[in-house]
Amino acid sequence: MRDAQLIETTQELNRHIVNLLDSLSALYGLTDISIRNLDEPGLLRQALEALMSNQDMERCSIFLPDEADLLTVAAGLDWDEMLWNITRSDGEIPRQEHKEKPFKKTQFRLGEGILGRAAESGNIQHCRSCADDPQFKKIGVNGESVDEKPVQGSLLCVPIICEDRVLGVVNVYYPEPDFFNMWHERLLLLFCKMLGRLLISHRFVHQLDTLVDMQTQDLTKMNEHLRDEKKLLKENAASLRAILDNSPYLVWLKDAEGRYLKANKAFVDHARLEGIQQAVGKTDFDLWPKELAEKYRADDAEVMALRQQKHIEELAFDGSKEYWVETFKTPVIDENGNVLGTTGFARDITERREFEEELKRSNIELEQFSYAVSHDMRQPLRMISSYLQLIEISMADQLVGEKRDYFNFAVEGAKRIDRMLVALLEYSRVGRMGEPLTWIDSRTILDEALQFLQPAIDEAQAKVNITGDWPRILVSRDEILRLIQNLIGNAAKYRIAGRTPEIAVTGEMVKNEWHLCVADNGVGIIPGQIKRLFQIFQRLQSREAYEGTGIGLALCRKIVEHHKGRIWAESAGEGQGSKFYVALPIPQEKIISAQ
Repeated sequence: MRDAQLIETTQELNRHIVNLLDSLSALYGLTDISIRNLDEPGLLRQALEALMSNQDMERCSIFLPDEADLLTVAAGLDWDEMLWNITRSDGEIPRQEHKEKPFKKTQFRLGEGILGRAAESGNIQHCRSCADDPQFKKIGVNGESVDEKPVQGSLLCVPIICEDRVLGVVNVYYPEPDFFNMWHERLLLLFCKMLGRLLISHRFVHQLDTLVDMQTQDLTKMNEHLRDEKKLLKENAASLRAILDNSPYLVWLKDAEGRYLKANKAFVDHARLEGIQQAVGKTDFDLWPKELAEKYRADDAEVMALRQQKHIEELAFDGSKEYWVETFKTPVIDENGNVLGTTGFARDITERREFEEELKRSNIELEQFSYAVSHDMRQPLRMISSYLQLIEISMADQLVGEKRDYFNFAVEGAKRIDRMLVALLEYSRVGRMGEPLTWIDSRTILDEALQFLQPAIDEAQAKVNITGDWPRILVSRDEILRLIQNLIGNAAKYRIAGRTPEIAVTGEMVKNEWHLCVADNGVGIIPGQIKRLFQIFQRLQSREAYEGTGIGLALCRKIVEHHKGRIWAESAGEGQGSKFYVALPIPQEKIISAQ
């Protein structure tokens, strides 16, 4: 009897030693798992394989919460598979790896069933006898008991915990009651603790790998983009270099200290350098005579100080002859408003200046000729008018019928020619005999023009409305007065019978220009005829309907051109009124508002 107890005790001890060795093997198997080369299901399968090396734990599984916090089998046997054929000792345990899965996965809510209680409490749940434990029952996702018959055996549900966070549950079933003991519990607790750390490490590594992959993809795309941008910049630089080197103009770039950074071939040739690199880093004092270098440096300083482009036309000397040079210098300003240097280009304008001088002499001669003709022809015309008056006095009784008509035609023709000569004389005087340009209030000159036009405005019963900006402008007073009188006078003159004339006079500042607009509701203009308006002796209306010489708008155009401005007209058609616009430049630093 004593020997039998000793044998039984020895067998029990041997079984515990085998279990201990199996447990150590299972734990060692966890340490041998590579977390980088496996996805999470593969990691869990290998973990279970290590645990199942212990023969007492062949029926086991791992449940993890899904997105809806429902515990679902992630590796090993599903609940139904684990309880399969429990009454047959020789029954085959079906595995998840089989192609045909006869059972639908069972899910558990937290707190429901033994699995749910283990996950919610974070404590081990040991069911020593499933048949005798009133709390044991299989709970489906709908919360209803779905047991068909009492379940025999014992069950261990151990939470997978890492850093006080429940990640899932390891579930182990054995078909005999009271089978699991303290060693099983300690093994599973240690196993789940190690598995929790392994699972967290795996997720962290894979999140890190995903982040690294994303960053690598972003960096790859960025490198490809930078490579494309670099290629494009290189192509653009080559194109720009080709354009600059084939340009006849001298082009350069300097830093704020006056050192040359870039230059084109024309500049290098003009400076008598062997290559572009010889210009880089040099200053004007290294390339040009001292007086010229000092002037260039002063121009650069002015451009950077004022932050404005400077236009220069000046005589230069190349050692053998003088020639005219036109230069544009512009400040280089970054996005923060810092002045980095200057850029410029220069060109030889000798031929243009010679042409301009010739044109200027021709215009002066033409103006002198026009003045002489208009002035000298008035004397014989006055003599003709005087003799016509004498004839009328001496032959008053004989000038009847057709003779009187013919005589009146001659008198009226002489008067019309005289008016045309006077207008031509005024036209020739514009820009030649006027006073110098001075700063005046635009509203003051408008009021003066309206005062002169008041009789014509009263006669037409016109309504004049004045709005907008009226700054000080740099003009010839008499010429601008005549310009405004002509435009407003025409608006009152070319009216439609039976319609009250409405004249709108508007001033507006547009950048560095002052725009004057005179709009009316008069006879209007056929759009195709607008280009004839500003030509000399061109009339769009008959003399019988509207008096005039046909030179008023031509005179306006010449006045505006003398002030380096622009004039144009707009109209929707006959009977729909007209708008006449004048744009006069005002230097930026001289713009002064006037109330």
